[in-house]
Amino acid sequence: MDITFVKLVIGTRLESDVTDPWLPFRIRETFQEAFRSAVGCEEESCERCRGEDECPYRSIFSQSLSSDPAMVRRHQKPPLPFAFQFPVLPAVPNKGERFEVGLTLVGSAVMHGNLFLSALASCFAGQGGNVLPARIDTVETVGYFGERSPWSFEGDATPHLLSASGLLATGVFGDRMTLRLLTPLKLLQEGRPQRSFSFPKFFRPLQRRVTSLAASYGEGDVTGDFRWLSSECERVSVGGSMEWVAWRRGTIAGMVGEAVLSGVREEFLPFLLFGQYLNLGKGAAFGLGQFAVRPQFP
Repeated sequence: MDITFVKLVIGTRLESDVTDPWLPFRIRETFQEAFRSAVGCEEESCERCRGEDECPYRSIFSQSLSSDPAMVRRHQKPPLPFAFQFPVLPAVPNKGERFEVGLTLVGSAVMHGNLFLSALASCFAGQGGNVLPARIDTVETVGYFGERSPWSFEGDATPHLLSASGLLATGVFGDRMTLRLLTPLKLLQEGRPQRSFSFPKFFRPLQRRVTSLAASYGEGDVTGDFRWLSSECERVSVGGSMEWVAWRRGTIAGMVGEAVLSGVREEFLPFLLFGQYLNLGKGAAFGLGQFAVRPQFP
C-alpha cells in the first residue's frame, strides 16, 4: 500500500475574543461552499457542469464511485481526500492568540492546496456566529521528522511530499505503543455510537478508511490479506482508559483518552502511522477523531 500526501501547518491569529473554545470545529458547516466559491463555480450542481473532468471542486467533494465494480464492493463511497486538525481554543481573553491548524492533503488533492487555503481564509473572514474571526499569517509544510519549511502554493517551492511507506522508515517500532485520542472519536456500529474502546473496534474502521483513500486517490486498488489483519487485531491487548466526552452541549461527542497497546503486529503499523494524519470516525475530515501513536520500549 502506498500513497503520497502533504501535511500543512497553517499559523493563524485570532482577531477578536472567541468565547466558544470549540468554534474551529464548526468550519465544516461552511467550508464546502467556501471551496466552491474559491474554484469560481456558479453551477447549482455538478451534474450540470461541462468541465467536470477538470473541476477541482468535483474531484475533492463528489466522492465519485469507481467504475470498477470490485473496488465499489470493497470500498463503497470514497472518503474526502483531506483532513483538518483543529485545536481547542484558550479561554477568553484570547484576542491576538496564535494557534495552528493542521491540514493533510491526500493524493490528487495536493494540487489544490491554494484552493484549500483560500476557502479556509474565506471561512475565517465570513459573517455569523459560527465564523472564526482569525487570519492566516503563515503556511508551512511538515516533513517526516516534524521539520518545517515555509510554503506558498503560488511559488515554485516543492512541498514535503510524504508517503505511507516512507513513514515506516522514520523509526524503530516494537509491539507496544501508546495511543492517544486527542479529539472526540465517534465510531458507529449499526447506527449506534460505540462508547467503549477496544482495538478491533478502532483498527477495523481505520483499515477501511486508509485502504479506501489509497485505492481512490493513490495508484490503484490496495491488495492484502485484510481478513487476516482483522482477525489478528483481536490479539492486541489494551491498557489505560478512554472516556466518552460531550463538547459544545453534546453537539461534538466521542471518546478521548490514552491507552497502551500490547501485541501490535508490524503489519498494523502502516495503518496506525498514516492514520495519524487522517483522523478517524464521524467528522474525521474536519478535525474529529484525531489520534497519535508513539512506540513504547522497556
